[in-house]
Amino acid sequence: MVGLVVGRKSAKHAAQVMRRLVADVFPAIGHKFIDTVTAADIRDILLPIEERGARDVSRRAHETIGQIFRYAIANGKATRNPAAEFKPRDVLKPGREENFARVDGRDLPELLAKVWVYDGDALLF
Repeated sequence: MVGLVVGRKSAKHAAQVMRRLVADVFPAIGHKFIDTVTAADIRDILLPIEERGARDVSRRAHETIGQIFRYAIANGKATRNPAAEFKPRDVLKPGREENFARVDGRDLPELLAKVWVYDGDALLF
């Protein structure tokens, strides 16, 4: 099924981005004139998002804010993009690197044999 597309994004994606803006961005800077928003204002949006454990959402918020400002500049609504003045890695903590377990080559034949004879239910997502 093909969903409604907003620009090049699906309606589902657009709704998700809007929810994030309403939850995190608009309360912090929605009352300001666009040319009065500073890089520090944007940083102050990202840090609480990261603190609640949503580092990826924080990075996406930075990206979305930058896109909004680029659009505003292109359409004569703003003169600068404060999100372009720093990268998320400049203010956010580095991501935790985690190694995952792997199947050793010598264990692969046994695993494949068990997969082929598995008679249980398939996982449904």
